[in-house]
Amino acid sequence: MSRHEDLDRLPNGRITNDYLRKLCKSKGGYMTEKLNEKLYLQHKGVTKIENLDKFTGVKVLWLESNAVNKIEGLESLKELSCLYIHQNCIEHIEGIFHCQSLHTLNISENFISHIPEELGKCCTNLQTLDLNSNQLRTLDSIKALKYCTKLSILDLSKNKLFESIPENMTQEQLIEEFLATLRSLSELKLLRLEGNPLVRMIPNYRKEIIAQFPSLNYLDNMPIFEDERRTVNAWKRGGVEEEREERKKIAQEKKDKERKNFEAFEKLVENARREAQNNHKTDEKENDTNQDDEMVELKTPDAAALMTLKTNQDQEQPTKTEEIPVDDVARSDEESLFDIE
Repeated sequence: MSRHEDLDRLPNGRITNDYLRKLCKSKGGYMTEKLNEKLYLQHKGVTKIENLDKFTGVKVLWLESNAVNKIEGLESLKELSCLYIHQNCIEHIEGIFHCQSLHTLNISENFISHIPEELGKCCTNLQTLDLNSNQLRTLDSIKALKYCTKLSILDLSKNKLFESIPENMTQEQLIEEFLATLRSLSELKLLRLEGNPLVRMIPNYRKEIIAQFPSLNYLDNMPIFEDERRTVNAWKRGGVEEEREERKKIAQEKKDKERKNFEAFEKLVENARREAQNNHKTDEKENDTNQDDEMVELKTPDAAALMTLKTNQDQEQPTKTEEIPVDDVARSDEESLFDIE
């Protein structure tokens, strides 16, 4: 098989060492198995998890959309932190209890009907658990969740909780025990329960769940904002009337906030306008001062300029012709006449 050949499907659905080497090479991985931190085996037609013993450094393993019916062959993957094994044919959660670093497990769209206690007791760092679209039906099938105390994301949507009510308890008791189990998850941020019969069993479902879990940020596909939580807490304290009053209070707080923001904006604009006017006056004053200084300079030239000006004037003045008095001219004429005689 060359580098350019199709590695999308496994021959006979079996993972071989040769196939793994070629797969790593095609994905830009390392030929030394233990150096690889990611392994991409999704959509390969895998029927059995095997020959992964040398991949001791793998932290993220993709195995979704295959034909795997059992979790096995992961004993050497001590550092495994994320396992994506959804859309397979798995009936039991097993084969991962040695993975103490595991914090994300997506095992949705399988055939899981029971959550074992070992999942929470052994995988103590588990934070995300996706079990949507499985076969969880009873309270006993999920009671072990109380040991997964670090869970922040839990998806139980599209299961069959609770299709039937046990004969030894009422519907109210069943729901209360179910909620008590989930209340053990003090760090829960996202919870999905939609698509289960239990949703219809809980009156005021969304309000009740939000009231029960103060750390929750998302319920099903909708976020929980602070305003909603306030109205829910009011509803829990005093029913619909107190909820209505809380809504009025929230609306008034928003109006007050908008008014304060508008006033602050107006003040900002006024300060900017005043500052601009002051700057304009300052500029005008500086311009007047500069003009006065220029006039003074013109009226009082320095000594060197005066000397230069006087020298130029002397050079430009024409030489005066010596004037002879009229009497002298007449006398000269008379003398000339006597001389002739």
